[in-house]
Amino acid sequence: MPMKVFRDYNGLEIRLSKERRDHVLSHPELEGHEDWIADALLNPEELRLSTSDPSVKLYYLFSPAPERVPNGSASWSRIGETMLL
Repeated sequence: MPMKVFRDYNGLEIRLSKERRDHVLSHPELEGHEDWIADALLNPEELRLSTSDPSVKLYYLFSPAPERVPNGSASWSRIGETMLL
């Protein structure tokens, strides 16, 4: 699979390699929810700079859109982390 391209809340193009995408989606709470990556980029609840590489932004979404949560409830502390590559 080629690199996936997303847009963040500022319209910045985010390129996510297959390796990065697979890593993000390897978290059990994200399995089958690639669409939550786009949600985190478009509506991040928190942004951080990586401590290991300050050119990398970490986008956090602590609760996905209610319509995306099974049974309408969410108790995860961190839903997504997407790296700007």
